[in-house]
Amino acid sequence: MADRPIYWRVIDTIVEDIKNKKYKPGDQIPTEKELVEALHVSRTSVREACKILSALGVVDIVRGKGTYIANPEHMMGMDSLAYVLLLASTKQEQIITFRVDVEQMILRAAVDQVTAEDISKLQAILDQAQEAYEQGDYKRVQEMDVRFHLSILDLTKNPFIIRMVRGVYEFLAREMILKNPNSGEFYESSKKSHVRDLQYLITKGRSGLDRTESIRLAKIYYQY
Repeated sequence: MADRPIYWRVIDTIVEDIKNKKYKPGDQIPTEKELVEALHVSRTSVREACKILSALGVVDIVRGKGTYIANPEHMMGMDSLAYVLLLASTKQEQIITFRVDVEQMILRAAVDQVTAEDISKLQAILDQAQEAYEQGDYKRVQEMDVRFHLSILDLTKNPFIIRMVRGVYEFLAREMILKNPNSGEFYESSKKSHVRDLQYLITKGRSGLDRTESIRLAKIYYQY
């Protein structure tokens, strides 16, 4: 697996400290300056790490006061699950399978809500991904992948599903790092998966969802 961004060093440190009971809910973590000095990272990396941890419900950022460990008992549904995923020693294969199951759940919830205009917008995202790939902008290809799936999530028009899934999905998108993003095989597997998802929505579910094939394509995508 490719090296993860530097901010993950901050995330890993805080998560390990939580696992080791160094912090309990309500405790304040070290300041930005203290983390920079202790971990030899930039302020930008510390801020990005705290933003991710806050989005996942692991910490609460109180403006003017500091950053505190959140209480997981106060979380709802998938917010709590995102917390568990982050703290768990989850294998990448399990994460891939979980991502596929979440995405297929979203598709089933969105299929009755989707309009012709929605289909056009999703196709436009895929066209942008194709353009980015041809230009060698692999980071943007991954961004389009995330945008595609989050757009389908919004199509469910169900605030409970959106609330439950967004945090987990953003966690998975950040956690799953490509080994070889300029591989043609990587892009073709992604493209094929997206086309299958779009076809499912276009046919109002008549084309069906193949979990085994989706997992196979996801493993190719992540070079697992």
